[in-house]
Amino acid sequence: MERIAMSQQERDELDWLKRAKEGSISQRDAAQKMGVSDRWVRTLLKRMDHPYTMRTMLPKLARSYALDAVEAPNAPAAATSGVAEFLARVGKSEPLIRPAVGMGEDVRLTGEGVSGAALRSEQRYIHLCAFTTNGASGPVGFRTSISRPARRRAR
Repeated sequence: MERIAMSQQERDELDWLKRAKEGSISQRDAAQKMGVSDRWVRTLLKRMDHPYTMRTMLPKLARSYALDAVEAPNAPAAATSGVAEFLARVGKSEPLIRPAVGMGEDVRLTGEGVSGAALRSEQRYIHLCAFTTNGASGPVGFRTSISRPARRRAR
């Protein structure tokens, strides 16, 4: 089990946030105890809620793809035939796991034609991104550039 060093103040703030999330104290009371604004408490609570993160980020991702569609209205639809195979390669990738700068673990993935990174905390992945590479593996294969969604091709 991983141990994370926290100050007493950080433990107290986490406790106030948990109580506010459970509803045993109000967000305003938690904010007063922590010495922050009500708005900041709401922001922190939202960050603790994974479905909220999805609801927040999905429209931004959709707009990103929509911009590509507007720029190339006659472009062919993206092929989905290689998605399952790509995900299988990501799943078989060799992980390099190190402590993250903050909480959790930094996971780097290198595999056959794929590279990626993830943040893992409390036995679940918080974030994962993976990309196709030039086919090389190891440290050289990990270097990849991020291109716009319309320019990405599954290999």
